Amino acid sequence: MNNQSMIEYIKEGILNFAFPLNCKICKKPIQESKGYSICEDCFKTIELIEQPYCIKCGKPLIHTDFFKQNREILCLDCKIKKYSFEFSRSTGIYDEVLKKCIHLFKYYGEKKLAKPLGKLMVDYLLKNGEFENKLDLIIPVPLHKNDLKKRGFNQSVLLGKFVGDYFSIPLSS
Repeated sequence: MNNQSMIEYIKEGILNFAFPLNCKICKKPIQESKGYSICEDCFKTIELIEQPYCIKCGKPLIHTDFFKQNREILCLDCKIKKYSFEFSRSTGIYDEVLKKCIHLFKYYGEKKLAKPLGKLMVDYLLKNGEFENKLDLIIPVPLHKNDLKKRGFNQSVLLGKFVGDYFSIPLSS
């Protein structure tokens, strides 16, 4: 740890002692903040999406005996509608906790949430295995210049960098 890191570490410790952070979800004091505004207990409630899910949109489906026989299942929406994308996947169930985390990250400048949210993405990819050895490049979703100026960062670049670093996959710039 260099001198600058040590100073930041000590400063954060003093600030956390004098002004303890409360979790922005459950409002309980955060013991070990790591700079996150969400406590570890709340993060642990985020549910990763697991199979079975729709092969087109990735929406979770109910476990059935049919799924055990056939993994190529479309949800009712994808059977009825004609979407203009090949397929889509989501890391977790978009409940109140994940929604709040994403909003704090995107709209309230809490860039440090890139690490735990990126870890969720890594955990999903490791657990699912659908993309194993199939990813050559990570391309972050571009952000409109006005949004980039307002936020000061592109959240998909931060998440893509975390995932790319973990799997040694380059990030397109």
